[in-house]
Amino acid sequence: VMTEGGASTEARATITGDGREVLPATAAMGERDGWHDHWPMMPDVPGPEACAEARHWRALEGTLNSRFEHRPALGRYPGGTPITERSDTGRLAMWVRPREGQAIDRMMLAVMADFVPSGISNAIGRGGGGNSLDNTVRYCRIVPTDWVLCDIQIEAVASGIVHGAIRLFAED
Repeated sequence: VMTEGGASTEARATITGDGREVLPATAAMGERDGWHDHWPMMPDVPGPEACAEARHWRALEGTLNSRFEHRPALGRYPGGTPITERSDTGRLAMWVRPREGQAIDRMMLAVMADFVPSGISNAIGRGGGGNSLDNTVRYCRIVPTDWVLCDIQIEAVASGIVHGAIRLFAED
């Protein structure tokens, strides 16, 4: 624990391997009473039943991508027909759910929040992907849902570095 207050706590955890720091993580947790909730609007897209499944180009059997069902609802997804034109908005929205029926909890949402690279091909108009370098996951409210809408916005691409964000929504 780095700091602890009346309404919030900041903490740091570090994963090490062979005596080296491999993954640092920080978290701010807490809540305040008496505030009104405000939520961003979910994009107006068809529901998951109305969207066709697409296989991610890296969804080889046994990989992480193979363990999720992806149904693009807005933009172009990097599976199937090659993407040859840039997106005007850099936005991709897709419905995602685990194939093995796992619960949509904080850990599952953290995995889904790392799907930002799925939007790169849509934004730049050709094959692309990448590794996530710095993720910040902010949880507002977790509710029961079978599908999660991953609303991906690629904000900038420069010198081989991509800046993007993702917002996750339950079906409702």
